[in-house]
Amino acid sequence: MNIKLGNTPHYKASVKLALIFTLAWLLPSTVVAQVTGIWDTTALTRFDVTAIKAPGLVPEHSVSIADGAYEFGVNGHFTAGEISGVWRQKNSNYMVTADRFALENQYRLALESTPGMIVKQVKLLNSKLAGSQLDNGIWGSERYEYKIDISLNGRREVLRVVMASNVAGHQRLSNQAKASGIQAMAAMPQPDFMAAAVAVVVDYFNRH
Repeated sequence: MNIKLGNTPHYKASVKLALIFTLAWLLPSTVVAQVTGIWDTTALTRFDVTAIKAPGLVPEHSVSIADGAYEFGVNGHFTAGEISGVWRQKNSNYMVTADRFALENQYRLALESTPGMIVKQVKLLNSKLAGSQLDNGIWGSERYEYKIDISLNGRREVLRVVMASNVAGHQRLSNQAKASGIQAMAAMPQPDFMAAAVAVVVDYFNRH
């Protein structure tokens, strides 16, 4: 008796199973889009300043709105104005690990540029930058919490400074991104978090 292998139940089951595994392997790469590229963003940021040694005082609050850009590099590097780090993506969610040392150093330098200010300590207590890729853009948040020990004109304060942002953005068209590249990103107005964070600290000293 001559049995054709392609007609046996075992052969058909094996082919079906192979197709299922193949589709399972291919599906994530075809359905989930990558956030890689340049995104033009708008950030609404809230700044909170609190005296750590005087917890009864009401925190100072201020807000700012700024346009900028996120760049998710193909090599895993992330840049957004003064912020740099590495990024990763899981399904539609992206997460960025910011360079802690760079953020602390930038804030220290910005504070020290203020006349009459002496900086004893700048410590980044925690940071978070994450969001989701939507059908037509990205929606995310940033949060940076600092402890700073500073003196301004002889008066010393230990402050907690929090910067919290909601960020929305649209991806640049591929041809526009190729034509503009990194030079256009550098030329665009970027959210100057450090300058704004210094301004709210100086304002706190002036109010108290």
